[in-house]
Amino acid sequence: MKKMHLFNLTLLLISGLFMGCGSTGLFVTVTQPAEINLKDFDKIAVGEIKGSGSGVLSALSDLVRVVGGGETKDSGSNKFSAELTQVLFESKRFEVLDHESLKMGFSQNNFTGNIALISGTISEYNYSEDLTHKDVEKKDKKTGEVDTTRTYYREGTAKVSVSLRIVDLRTSKILATRKFDKSASAKESRKNSKPLRIDRSRLFEACRTQIIRSFMRMIVPYTERVYVSFETDKKMPELERGFRMIKLGNWDAALDIFQRITETYPNSPLVHKAYYNLGLGYMYTDQFDQARTALEEAY
Repeated sequence: MKKMHLFNLTLLLISGLFMGCGSTGLFVTVTQPAEINLKDFDKIAVGEIKGSGSGVLSALSDLVRVVGGGETKDSGSNKFSAELTQVLFESKRFEVLDHESLKMGFSQNNFTGNIALISGTISEYNYSEDLTHKDVEKKDKKTGEVDTTRTYYREGTAKVSVSLRIVDLRTSKILATRKFDKSASAKESRKNSKPLRIDRSRLFEACRTQIIRSFMRMIVPYTERVYVSFETDKKMPELERGFRMIKLGNWDAALDIFQRITETYPNSPLVHKAYYNLGLGYMYTDQFDQARTALEEAY
């Protein structure tokens, strides 16, 4: 993982040297490494996600939300736990254990293998709403009468903050801890009357989904599409041929073309472009040592 991060830094620095040169590009699907290495853990469980704060003020705040038809930290924590468990199960990366069964089985030493336990606290689970209006006056040119149209705007924002930690259940060692802050907003408007109510539950769900997605990227490798620019030059048509092979998905043929350019024209003032493309090709086929060597030659 460190090799990947260091390589990306090298690529970033070298890419800056080529900016402004002739290039063309395409979107490539790449696998990004997880931030936390849990490859030694084959089992995982979602433990307690605490929702309620302490004290009278927290209890009164939750009571107001319930009376107003809103969600509380407790209801939000229950939904968050269920949704996180579902996403972990669907990832097929871990054997997902039931927390209550885990506690009973662990006390009886019924489990083998390394087990990671996720727990946390929801420190913020709030919704706020603003209702404003704007008047627009339109004067009739014939009668001189002024007609006023009032447009009402309603904007609601949900904010959720969750602190999560991962613990090695056998050693009690904290493997990772992170706080996630997410918000989601929605707007409604209507002329001459107040707009419809905003579905705050949908906004809370959006916040929880964003947090779970960010957390999963911490512990499970993920794919994303990135735009990659390759060097081309009319004076060296082989570069374009190699790029066409990449567009067709034939990375091996492209690498072969770029490699042959470096061997056929070692003293060409354009050979650095072939090395650059070669380095990118190696990178996006997960051959990082070869990629670094090629990019160093490009530099």
